[in-house]
Amino acid sequence: MPPVNSQDFLDLNVSELAQWLALSSHEQISSKLSVVKGHPEFFESLQYIPEANLNQIFKGLDEDDIIKILNSADLDETTYFLEVLGEEATEELLPKLSRTKKLKQYLAYPKDSCGRVMQTEFFTLPIELTAQQALDYIRDKAKEEEQMYYLYCLTPKNKLIGVVSLKELAKAEKKTPLDQLVNRDVLSVTPEAPIEEAIQIVQSENFVALPLVNEKSRMIGLVTVDDVVDEIQDQATADIYAQAGLQQMDSVTMKASLSYLNRVPWLVLNLFLACIASFVIGFFEPTLAKHTILAILMPVAAALGGNTAVQTLTVVTRGLATGDFNYISYSKAILKEVTTGVSLGLTTGVISVLIVYVWKQNFAVGAILGISMAINSLIAATLGATIPIILKSLGKDPAVSSSVLVITLTDIFCFFSFLGLATLGLSQL
Repeated sequence: MPPVNSQDFLDLNVSELAQWLALSSHEQISSKLSVVKGHPEFFESLQYIPEANLNQIFKGLDEDDIIKILNSADLDETTYFLEVLGEEATEELLPKLSRTKKLKQYLAYPKDSCGRVMQTEFFTLPIELTAQQALDYIRDKAKEEEQMYYLYCLTPKNKLIGVVSLKELAKAEKKTPLDQLVNRDVLSVTPEAPIEEAIQIVQSENFVALPLVNEKSRMIGLVTVDDVVDEIQDQATADIYAQAGLQQMDSVTMKASLSYLNRVPWLVLNLFLACIASFVIGFFEPTLAKHTILAILMPVAAALGGNTAVQTLTVVTRGLATGDFNYISYSKAILKEVTTGVSLGLTTGVISVLIVYVWKQNFAVGAILGISMAINSLIAATLGATIPIILKSLGKDPAVSSSVLVITLTDIFCFFSFLGLATLGLSQL
């Protein structure tokens, strides 16, 4: 039941308040804004609202309210809010915020870098302490610290020395220096590093946090597993959208005009490539007119080639995203996928020969379809394996760009090989 009075609003939890804000009209929000702003979870609820809706909410707030939100949120959240507001509003608001210098540092990092999602408040231990002093230090600071992920040891100049285990600390003699207990083989990334690098380390090492160090080896922040999970979800969404030629920003909450502008380029490209495929089919029109059975079997050849392409493309694109290629060379991966594709093509080709022979009592056409499917699988697997790697080497996102190219090119080669073999083979009969 929607909230009616002030108490109803105050009783909403974070997700319920975010849902009400996202679903309400501009007029409804404006009429209840004074009450909503008094909700203790108002600022936090804004993090869960889709970007398109959030932009509309910000338009209904005056500058003082926006400044209060930006000053109250965490630095990484404030950075996100500024991105939603846009460059012009950011330039106007930055000088009026309480953390202008830190926010400028955040915004200076690349958009998809670790620096944009790092937490700048973290617990550390001075390296000059003994084991007992360190335990006392932890006990004193535990009340103040919101989270203690790992016990990082720093020099007086904040240089990262390593990490110490709480278990080892508790077991050590009281006067044992931390310097003797610290594990110096600690993994870290720079704030400029892409977030994918942090994701791969956190996933492979099962870390809950990863330190960020600058060019002087000084620890300046943390990337936590919560931040990484958010990025993984964003990447998964981007991959799913990419399979349909969509951009990640596209959603049910976006205006129809923006969705149109985001989708129309891919559809025009699809149309152009589909026309090429139709031209290839049209080139063999005499063969199709003479042997109508080929028109019946064309979808079979295209479907199997397309499926092989999609399977290979998915495996390779996923491998590029998760760091699997750290453990295998590109050439070995391509060879493996091509071998798998050809094997699948030969298997389905033999089965198709039998099906066509039983169905139409036409061994010649069945053989042409079977050979064509083997060739199509070779081409499909090769395109599905190489195009994402080539796009990655060119600095393009393979998840966004590969699917339309691979699937349509596979269809073009599929029609050419099937109808070309049919033209050559059946003309001899």
